[in-house]
Amino acid sequence: MCAKRRSAKDRSILFSDTFYSDMEMEGMLYAAIVRTPFSQGIIQSIHIPDLPEGYSFFCHSDIPGKKNIRTMGVETPVFCAKNIAYRGEPAGLVTGPDEQKVSELASTAVFTLKQEPKEEAQADEAPEAKKSIAVMPKTEDCNIACERTVRYGTEDDDEFEALFSEAAYVVDGVWNSTLHPLSYGEPTGTFIALKGGNLQVYTATQWLSHLRKTLSEVTGIKDDKISITRTPSSDLHTNVLWQTSLLSSQAAVAALKTGKPVKLVLSREEQELYMDNAAPVSVIYRTAIAKNGELIAVDATIDIDVGCRNPFAKEIVDRIVIASLSIYRARSLRIRAQARNSPQQPFSINLSTIDSQAFFAIENQMQRISEKTGFTPVELRLLNWKEPNVKKKDAYPFLFQCEKVKETLEAVSRASDFLRKYTAYKLDEKDRYSEKKDLASPYTPPLRGIGLACAFHGCGYAGTNFSTKNTMLEATLEKDGSLTIHAMPPNETVWAIWKQMAHETLGIESSKVKLESNFVPGAEPEAPDTITNGIGIYTLLLQKCLKSLKPKLNGELPVTVKKAMNSVSKTHWSKESFTGQPFFKTSFGAAVVELELDPATYREKLRGIWIVVNGGKILDVRAAEGAIKNSVQQVLASFIEDDPIAYTNIKLQFVLSNQDASPVGDIMPSVIPAAFSAALSQALAATITCLPIKTDTMYVISSQAQRALDEILAMQKEELARKQAEQEAEAMAALEAETLAALGEQKPEKAPAEQPDAQEDDMQSHKTEETEELEELESMETDVQEKTMENDE
Repeated sequence: MCAKRRSAKDRSILFSDTFYSDMEMEGMLYAAIVRTPFSQGIIQSIHIPDLPEGYSFFCHSDIPGKKNIRTMGVETPVFCAKNIAYRGEPAGLVTGPDEQKVSELASTAVFTLKQEPKEEAQADEAPEAKKSIAVMPKTEDCNIACERTVRYGTEDDDEFEALFSEAAYVVDGVWNSTLHPLSYGEPTGTFIALKGGNLQVYTATQWLSHLRKTLSEVTGIKDDKISITRTPSSDLHTNVLWQTSLLSSQAAVAALKTGKPVKLVLSREEQELYMDNAAPVSVIYRTAIAKNGELIAVDATIDIDVGCRNPFAKEIVDRIVIASLSIYRARSLRIRAQARNSPQQPFSINLSTIDSQAFFAIENQMQRISEKTGFTPVELRLLNWKEPNVKKKDAYPFLFQCEKVKETLEAVSRASDFLRKYTAYKLDEKDRYSEKKDLASPYTPPLRGIGLACAFHGCGYAGTNFSTKNTMLEATLEKDGSLTIHAMPPNETVWAIWKQMAHETLGIESSKVKLESNFVPGAEPEAPDTITNGIGIYTLLLQKCLKSLKPKLNGELPVTVKKAMNSVSKTHWSKESFTGQPFFKTSFGAAVVELELDPATYREKLRGIWIVVNGGKILDVRAAEGAIKNSVQQVLASFIEDDPIAYTNIKLQFVLSNQDASPVGDIMPSVIPAAFSAALSQALAATITCLPIKTDTMYVISSQAQRALDEILAMQKEELARKQAEQEAEAMAALEAETLAALGEQKPEKAPAEQPDAQEDDMQSHKTEETEELEELESMETDVQEKTMENDE
């Protein structure tokens, strides 16, 4: 356990390269959370049977300070006291010297729920029905945590609906996504110790100000008596962001009560259930399209389940609404979004890729429009993209400065030979389930498909609900010619980029660029690292500082320049009207995925991934390539639940640009899923509307598509047989009518009675004539049938 002390000894924030779970102290205790086994109820008592000596149980009554933590205006109990909100809610903590033993003890907790008397029985009920029985109280109905409505083009609903009735095409789509990258890193947790009246905290927090404030309120210890050592972290999920403070508060209660160091580490199962659980997002689109392929009207309905007491509901809704139409424009627009509370654990979304589920929906909708209208996916996207003029007033709700969109789409199309493959696979798709083909035959070729998707990534959301106080960077030119950067520590890749920027702008050697991360209590940035990490806000701030320092190279030294987050904002965003340019900087990317399916096993095999990205001036090409390819691998692994996908032969290109650098790695979760689902849909000849899926789901979808096509073919055969029967009946009726008419014109004369021989001759002659007429009728009928067959052919 060794923290990097970069400056003052009494500093309250340290940065360590050691994982908190690897740290140890003499006399330390392990902790495990006791979770409620019910989804609802009122707790009367909690009992741990056979609690050995040296082991303790702590709950709500043991908290010395505030019983709830406050995050973005939402209060969460440190330990559940009475009303259970969801299954698995923390109700207490078991501590002891053996890690395995405390986990076993936590699982044996016995909960006693209050008995709620049933309503009095009616007079005609049996006497036994009047007895009080134990019942579970009903939870409150799911309600709306947050909602947002955006209108553009027309405010009148009747006029808006009329656009759909007048459109050349109307295309609907329902898209669902619960994708989240799998986490293989250190589980979330904390290590708390008391030393000399100070509370020492070791955890992979990404929200220093929130952690310090929460610990102070729960324990009653003053801010300046809390020392935080931030350990390595790679997770950016919202639940990790705020529940690290919750876990630290729980462990701090145990540490105060026992006087010993306490380590709390979540199990892998707890990590997946309560930290990495993705919020389910459903998007319903109705789109009206003109003959020329332009979007006339878009009606989007968005539903998000955020779980119970989710502090980021508003941020989630707003970001998904902004991305719900991506870079495309429609003449009229209506977006209605809501986040629903539900009696489940708070769901999580990565704030860096919070809008990826919206891009999954809109890109799949554009693919469906392409199939219905006949425009190619590239052509359709370019028809509905228009570069905004941010210098002049643009009335469209959301404006994004995405440069070289056309060049990016055309480049990825050329690199992948998309148009030729897309056309070929589309022709094969039409003939996929003909009766002459046996898909299970070993001689049947693989089912192939190819898909394209594009998206932007915004850096520095101007409408964030996080406080951006103290989010600033300070750069000082020292007398000895060195440069000191005062900021939160970046990762190694970003630090290398910062030193390169200093060399290119000021001519300072890398060895003379120093980082100073000394923050006194209360001076650390209030915004979480999630919105400033990587090549994001701090890199933009450093660029501004270096440009300001350049004219002062030959002046009096030392000289210091400070840049705050708000000072670099070139955007014009109105929180009140929810319109304008929502991001400081925007990057753009497109991807093509080609795959094939084994028709017998329905196992997928990737044939190629092509990516083209425009992220401004790429400061470190190798680092950018690594970030993108690593992100692709994480996303691919989450597509199929029981069959993680891995693919390394990724073709990557960067669009040349002299604009300021912006993040590029976070674009992949927004483009790869939609490109994959479009390719898979073409291979299956059926639409994939939800990710992730299972291998057997692909077989079911394909079988359903085949049955649907079989039903269509059967109906077509029945219709053809019916038409043939009608034609034959009409021909027979016409022929009979002609025959009867011909027979009606011939009136034979009666023969005299005295001439029987002559009469017999006449009768024989008449029979012969009738026979000839019948033979002629049969011949005519044969001719009609032959002509009918010729017409059918």
